[in-house]
Amino acid sequence: MFFPIWGECIVPCFLNFSSSVFPFSHPHPLLLFFSLFSLYFLFRIFPLVIITNSPSCCSYHEIYISTLPTLSRREESSKNRRRCKEAAFQHFAESWIQQEGRQEVDTHSGSEEADFLEAQRRLCTQVEKEVDWASVLYNRPQTYPDALLMIAHPFTIRYLLRLVPAEQLRVARFRTAVFTGPNVFIPPHLSIHISAGLRFLLFKKPNPSLLSDAYADFEHRFKWSWHFETSGTGKSDPYDPDYDLHEESDKVPPMPPPYIENGLRKGQAFVDSFLSHTEPSTTAKHRNSRLVWLTELRQYLDKHDYVITLTDKNLGAAVVKRDWIMEGARSLLSDTQNYSPVEPGTVDLAVDKIRYLVNKLTTERLSNDWLMTEQDPQLAKFLRSKIPESDTDLPEFPEFYVIPKIHKTPTGYRPIVPCYNNITEPASKVVSEMLKPLYEKYPTILKGTKDLALQLKQLKLSRHQKVFIVTGDIVAYYPNIPVGRAVPLIVKMFMEYAREHSYPQHKIHTFITCLQIAVKNLLFIKFENQLFQQIRGVPMGAACSPDIANLYRRVFRIPFYRRSIHPVLRSFYRRLSRNSICHIGYRSCPPSLGQS
Repeated sequence: MFFPIWGECIVPCFLNFSSSVFPFSHPHPLLLFFSLFSLYFLFRIFPLVIITNSPSCCSYHEIYISTLPTLSRREESSKNRRRCKEAAFQHFAESWIQQEGRQEVDTHSGSEEADFLEAQRRLCTQVEKEVDWASVLYNRPQTYPDALLMIAHPFTIRYLLRLVPAEQLRVARFRTAVFTGPNVFIPPHLSIHISAGLRFLLFKKPNPSLLSDAYADFEHRFKWSWHFETSGTGKSDPYDPDYDLHEESDKVPPMPPPYIENGLRKGQAFVDSFLSHTEPSTTAKHRNSRLVWLTELRQYLDKHDYVITLTDKNLGAAVVKRDWIMEGARSLLSDTQNYSPVEPGTVDLAVDKIRYLVNKLTTERLSNDWLMTEQDPQLAKFLRSKIPESDTDLPEFPEFYVIPKIHKTPTGYRPIVPCYNNITEPASKVVSEMLKPLYEKYPTILKGTKDLALQLKQLKLSRHQKVFIVTGDIVAYYPNIPVGRAVPLIVKMFMEYAREHSYPQHKIHTFITCLQIAVKNLLFIKFENQLFQQIRGVPMGAACSPDIANLYRRVFRIPFYRRSIHPVLRSFYRRLSRNSICHIGYRSCPPSLGQS
């Protein structure tokens, strides 16, 4: 704003000056050079000195900062002095409130900082004398005294923090910023509420009846167990807790002997006595502290069409635009190599095929006279649990959605397919349970994070060499597993294990049929009231897909496994990380892994 006015003042003056200096048509070259340099200094250098010192012209300073290193250092030193001043002021405020005996101002008397701090010290002394802090409640702003408005903010904040209950301060320790998607802004006072996590965002009332319900369930199970141990026939149907549908039973267990009933009654009396003493205090202690501002947060999210979602790798909550997250799902489903929309007729044929395979598996008598509905009714009922009773009804299909990959640049999308209600999920769980014992035969496969931690704990590393722990990831691994190649390999591994452990014929038949139901049939997913099918790879979200993926990549002996941890780390002893990265590049996965 200053520059145009400066130009309008100088240009007329310069024209008058040039008419007096250059009365002749051909001026001397040296005089012309000095005149042009003076013009450059007046319009190019001197205005910059004024502009960079003007607080309203920061953009000009950013444009010409490369040409003014001296001014840049000067402004940086000014910022440092300002930060030091603010830090000293903050420290003074904290020390003033925390100490019993009020200290005097440490700065040199007569300076601007000393005068300001001395004035604040007097105001705080007056506030402490006039305010009855016992009547000031943190969760009731109407009780805050007006005197707090007369002192500086650091003092006000420190005084209010002294009133915060200890429980709220302990909870507030875990608050931090949250990830925001493109073009998303969350005010800091709302962001800290989201950072508490989706698990703790909503207040959940304590439920003291959980203890009494647990004891009632224990009593019910104990009576039935006693009955089967003493009065039962000794024969019962096979039972697997993984195949339990958790259906409620209204059968009353038989009455046990008096001494057992007496013991159960004593236990019930102890539970009742414990609850009578702890329930009032638990209910009084665990109250909604209003630490999370749900009402304001919900209004802000609805106003800007924001949604709170989970993130990949369990990195916390994220706030994104609804359109952005929906567009991410559409972009993944538009990949014609992995997904395609389906017509209702195709879905009907696929469901009828699955229904036929399940009914055949559960009702067909094998050559060894084994019938699942007779010998293992629980498994038969479990396999049919997701199939509609009516042939005209369609089963439930998993809802497709995505979560952001905030550890990627730019932010990507991770597809999520919850298959817990899918029609093929019971068969998938059967396959998963039967493949788990194979992990013992292939110790290179990690069973989980705990298994990795135990293996790393046993390593003995040299203190005189650098060690690089490297993790690897296969992009879109599940869709890139060729089903036509993976299924025969999995069947071969299972048959070898079955022969070694003398599996009966019906168990092998159940595994092969369930594997065909779970993997060979297309996975149907629903998004925006439209059905899609995954046309490549093993089904995402199915219970058996991680087991198939682990056993399939075991064929290629990828080095990121349990048995290979020590050789890999030993081979990564390098003086420079650059050498290690080069070493990893030569041990990448074979190209055939991604072929379909």
